[in-house]
Amino acid sequence: MFRDVERVARGVVVGATRVLLGRVETAWADPHHELRQSIWITPFADRVSIEVELYPGLLVAEEFVAALDADGDGMISEDEALAYVRGLVGSSMHARFGASEVTLRLERVRCAPFEALRASDGTLVFELSADAPSTDGVREVAVSYSHAPAHSTVQLSVTLPLEEPVLVEQIDRTADGSTLTVRYMPRVAVAS
Repeated sequence: MFRDVERVARGVVVGATRVLLGRVETAWADPHHELRQSIWITPFADRVSIEVELYPGLLVAEEFVAALDADGDGMISEDEALAYVRGLVGSSMHARFGASEVTLRLERVRCAPFEALRASDGTLVFELSADAPSTDGVREVAVSYSHAPAHSTVQLSVTLPLEEPVLVEQIDRTADGSTLTVRYMPRVAVAS
């Protein structure tokens, strides 16, 4: 709660300072004004699962929905959402196990209605998966995400599956933050 109040106060101070100095410009002091891109990578013994959530903040929502609404009719059809996601994945996402590039399969797309996205009250979420090579021992998966429109943030995170526990040995991120590599090993069930 305190951080929210502090963040809002900081945004007001930045905006007031710009008004007092006589400059008219858009202040990007609040993360709710950006395109927030959250990527969760979940390693399994036989695959990697990737969930991407795109949340358009108020100052980028119009541009975001315009990119999704290809025919400009004020609605986002399932085909438009799929086309947007396929274009984004094809141009901005890659995965590899070791040195081998793997194909990302689109598993699911959920898109909030046009008006909700336009009001910064919805998300576009999609899930991908890729098969892991059938090897014993340690696996290493690297996921790259390079979609970086103006005024956006990207957060790459690792989540662990409850149904198939894995042992994570190491997590590395490139200096620019665009690639996350996870070294892991499937846990062998212990007989009781």
